[in-house]
Amino acid sequence: VRNLAQKVTVRDCFEGSNWSRTCLTFLCGSTQQVIGTSFIFGYIGYWASLIGIKNPFDISIGVFVLGFVGNSIAFYTVERIGRRPLIVHGLLLMWILLFLIGGLGFAESNHGALSAVTAFLFIWAFIYQTTLGAGALAFSSEISDLSLRAYTQPLVTIGNAGVGWIFGFVCPYMINPDEGNLGARVGLLFGFFGILSWVYVYFYVPETKDLTYTELSWLFDTKQNRRHFPEAIAK
Repeated sequence: VRNLAQKVTVRDCFEGSNWSRTCLTFLCGSTQQVIGTSFIFGYIGYWASLIGIKNPFDISIGVFVLGFVGNSIAFYTVERIGRRPLIVHGLLLMWILLFLIGGLGFAESNHGALSAVTAFLFIWAFIYQTTLGAGALAFSSEISDLSLRAYTQPLVTIGNAGVGWIFGFVCPYMINPDEGNLGARVGLLFGFFGILSWVYVYFYVPETKDLTYTELSWLFDTKQNRRHFPEAIAK
């Protein structure tokens, strides 16, 4: 475990076991962007107006209200359930919903399919804020070495913002009728990224709930199985 009085630099974030911890911080935060937040929270109202939904502003408000409710619930679930279960199971549910949304996007002109897409978008927003939206933030703030926290937190913020900017920039082109013309079918693309993210977090994202910073450092330094961090400490 690093002595907190020891002088550190940003280069230390990329050396030894800190390298994998920095990657976890960056990738877990970036997962919030590649799973479709730019579309659902950024352009849901625009998409609704493109396909002729009446009162698209109400759709946007509904998504954010459900997100607020889910985020409020997360104050309890993050500490009660833990970070890893929320992230892993939340991602699983979200990429399934995204594939359903994308598949139904081929029948956007059908009123029933359109209603189902809208309902799935609402459910997705609630699940996101209850699971990944809150769990990834808590996880990213805990996983780095305590002495490097001042460096890793800006890194994850920059990474999250950078990936968010990329998807926020290309999303209108993907859904615009005169460009990609994907509409809700963009859910297939985000669902694919969701699967990749889910595979990564399932195998590499550990649980940090109830673990001290000293224990986390020992677990990483001794290369314990990340899916079984709490069990390794219990032994």
